[in-house]
Amino acid sequence: MAKCSFCSGKAIYSKDRTSFCKKHFNRFFIKKVEKVLHMSKLFNKKVLIAVSGGKDSSAVAFALKKLNENLASSRKNRLELFHINLGISEFSEDCLASVKELSKLLNLKLHVVSLVDITQKSLEEIAKNRLQPICGICGTIKRYLFNKFAFENGFDFIATGHNLDDEALLIFNALISRNITNLVENRVFKPSIPEKKLVGRVKPLYFLQEEETLLYANINEIPYSKKDCKYSKKKRVIKNREILSELEKKVPIKKALVVLPIKLSSYMKDQKKEEDYKKCKLCSYPTIKRDICRFCELIRVEK
Repeated sequence: MAKCSFCSGKAIYSKDRTSFCKKHFNRFFIKKVEKVLHMSKLFNKKVLIAVSGGKDSSAVAFALKKLNENLASSRKNRLELFHINLGISEFSEDCLASVKELSKLLNLKLHVVSLVDITQKSLEEIAKNRLQPICGICGTIKRYLFNKFAFENGFDFIATGHNLDDEALLIFNALISRNITNLVENRVFKPSIPEKKLVGRVKPLYFLQEEETLLYANINEIPYSKKDCKYSKKKRVIKNREILSELEKKVPIKKALVVLPIKLSSYMKDQKKEEDYKKCKLCSYPTIKRDICRFCELIRVEK
C-alpha cells in the first residue's frame, strides 16, 4: 500500500513521484487555486462564481470558500453563486438541484436565472434549425448572461470552472487551427473594463487536471450533478482530446500548453484592444467589431 510522501497516511493520489493522503491532497489542491488568486490579485473582491452544477464549478466554489475562511478579514472575498437554467429537460433540473444543495452546504447566496424566462425559449428551441453547433450557442448565451448579471450587480470578477485539461484542449485546438487570437487570449484571468461593461474573469482551476478536480469533489463530498449533457460529446473535440491524452503519456504536453499563453502575454499585446469593443445597438453590452452582439442576434432571430 502506497503511503503519503508527507506523512504515514494512506495515499489516495500520486503525481510526479509524490503521493498524497486526503489531507495533503487537499492542501496541494488549495495551493494551486491560491496561486491563481495571487496571480489575479483576487483578494477583497466581490466574486460571482458561475456554477453549472458540474464537478468543476462546484469544486471552485468549495475551494474558494475554504480559502476565504483562512484569509484576514481585510482580504476576504465576497462570494456568491450564479446558475443559468438552460431548460434542457431532465439535465437542467438535476443541475439546479445540485447547485441548490451546494449553496446550502457553503452558506453562499445563489442567484438563478432561467433562459426561458429571459428569452421565452429553451436552449434547444433557440438552436433549432441553426447551422451553428448548439454547444457554441450555449457558450455565447452563458458568457453574455454571466457578464450582464455580474456587471449590473457590482461584481469585480466572474470565477469559472475551467480546468487544466479544458485549457490545454482549447490551446491545442487554437494551435491546430492557427487561431492566434484564441491562443493569446486564453489566460488565467482577464481584468475588468468597466467603461465597456466587461467584468473580469478568473479560472481558479487553471493549473489543476480534471482527474484532480474529480477526486477533490469526491473526497470532500461536494454535491454535483453526475448527468452528462446530451449535446456535449462533439466528435472533433473527443478526437482532439484523445490525441492530447496520448501525447500526455509521453511528455507533459498539457502543462506546456497552459503555460504558453502566459509566456506569450508577457511580450505580445492583446489581440482585442479596448477600442475594438463596440456597444451593441440593442442591449448596449460589448460586441467585437459588429453593431449587434451575438446574443442579441440569436434572440432577435428567434423572436
